[in-house]
Amino acid sequence: MTITNGYFQSDKEEKIDLVNLASLEERAKEIIPQGGFGYIVGGSEDEWTIKENTKAFDHVQILPRILTGVENPSTETELFGQKISMPIISSPAAAQGLAHARGEMATAQGMAAAGSIMSQSTYGTTTITQTAEAGQGAPQFSNFI
Repeated sequence: MTITNGYFQSDKEEKIDLVNLASLEERAKEIIPQGGFGYIVGGSEDEWTIKENTKAFDHVQILPRILTGVENPSTETELFGQKISMPIISSPAAAQGLAHARGEMATAQGMAAAGSIMSQSTYGTTTITQTAEAGQGAPQFSNFI
């Protein structure tokens, strides 16, 4: 356990097997300190946005037969002049350090390894410079509010 700016942070690193988002949340509850976990899973007011996002996510379906007969497909694309391995970037999520001591720096390293783009909130627990250094030159977006 690490304490930064008065917040408890987990420094536990281990491989976890996921079955679904509910199992991820239960596993996270075991690892992330209570205050950080509450911040991450909570929403403002009556949590309307969380409910709507969950409903929209649950509605998405994968139809595996649609891509039959496609040989060697590629997910590579270009976004704002940056070549990336897939059309997915990390969204700017505030205070990732509440979940783990390496927070945004670990996300930057993971997105760089995946060949895509890290996007950092200015409400991060590390500076934009620290996160950029952790990404080792991979493209990144910063959210200036």
